[in-house]
Amino acid sequence: MNFLKLRKSIVTPLLVGLASLAATTAQAYEIYIEFDPSGNGSIQKFNSGNSTGTPFSSGFGFPQGLVRDNSGNFYLVDQNVGQLLKVPAAGGSPTVLGNTGISPYDVAIDSGGNLYVANYVANTVQKFGPTGTNLGNFVTGIFTPDGLAFDAAGNLYVSSYGDGTVQKYNVSGTLVGTIGSGVGPQGLTFDSAGNLYVAYSGSGVVKKYNSSGAFVSNFASGLTQPTDLAFDPNGYLYVTDWGISGKVEIYSPTGVDLGPFLSNVPYVTGILIVPEPGTAALLLAGAAVSAARRRRR
Repeated sequence: MNFLKLRKSIVTPLLVGLASLAATTAQAYEIYIEFDPSGNGSIQKFNSGNSTGTPFSSGFGFPQGLVRDNSGNFYLVDQNVGQLLKVPAAGGSPTVLGNTGISPYDVAIDSGGNLYVANYVANTVQKFGPTGTNLGNFVTGIFTPDGLAFDAAGNLYVSSYGDGTVQKYNVSGTLVGTIGSGVGPQGLTFDSAGNLYVAYSGSGVVKKYNSSGAFVSNFASGLTQPTDLAFDPNGYLYVTDWGISGKVEIYSPTGVDLGPFLSNVPYVTGILIVPEPGTAALLLAGAAVSAARRRRR
């Protein structure tokens, strides 16, 4: 019997299995959370579920919405002053990218780096180029828009707080569907399967809809005023619950309430979760080295 071939036949599948496991468990991430305590808005950064944050950016009136481009720069809107702002990848002071008018509530970014701003008072969604050029209104006539999210196909979903629905627009800005109903829809996000989650700030629930727009379930309930939400790479949902004694609540992939990530945080307004680059590769390399060492014994 060729023991070398036998050992190789055992080790190779083990190595593949370890590599697969490493790739699926390499889930380090960064959390960026916006706060608005008495008009002194800021962003704090948290690492991989650690609830002790560090200052990332400040100098906002009322920060809303938070997205990141492919270069690591961050974008948000300041509701108090009607501006679209940019924060460098390393954090620090924001710069003004464009003027949005009164009461911008959220921002989204498409695959080309264009930015979209929900203007609550003007009943529009504005479009800006990557450098801040105002490209005009992408959507008009939507009643008090206050939440934005793109699906994987590039369709834009817009929460209409005033009429209690979520409206779906294609890449040309044409209305192609209306989803759900409820009191005060606001924050929107998608899971890895393409299901849509909507935070209804007026009724304290998060509803789940499938990729076709059909209602699935009340994924979370008992919240005070949920405003924004984001998934971590493990499939856990973080929900910002706005108020003087606000919190960020965590839910398992099946909707089990796991308790607060943060509690007693006044006026937490938004959240963005970003997987840390390179973690999967590091764990994969570690698994490969470990298996290789065993193979040489």
